[in-house]
Amino acid sequence: MSTTDNQRVLDEKKVKEMRRLMAEGGDKAVEHRYGEQAKASPEYQRAARQQAALKRQAGRQRAEMAREATDNERDRAKAKGTAPATVASPDRPAAAKAPSKGKQPGQSARDRVIARRRAEQERPKESLSR
Repeated sequence: MSTTDNQRVLDEKKVKEMRRLMAEGGDKAVEHRYGEQAKASPEYQRAARQQAALKRQAGRQRAEMAREATDNERDRAKAKGTAPATVASPDRPAAAKAPSKGKQPGQSARDRVIARRRAEQERPKESLSR
């Protein structure tokens, strides 16, 4: 392995470390570890590009999962023969979202979970017989 190969390996390790620091604490964490001049380094630029690409990919995956959930809900409603609830999706604005019983003022997460479980118990069980 030549000196340039060693330097390249070290650079990749630095990129990986900078990317980890960016994910944990952002630019400030990188500055704290490597100094303010690190932002001008090619390693920092590469780590920033990689981090941005990961964020874009995660956003696309979340949007795809939301679309699939909406489609699945619509399909279940069709199979039951009921009208699907209006659900906000990336294609529709949040104003199109149906009102929900969600969080009410002064209601803790624990209280919401308890209320949801009670509602599920009160609902008649669907049979799986054929």
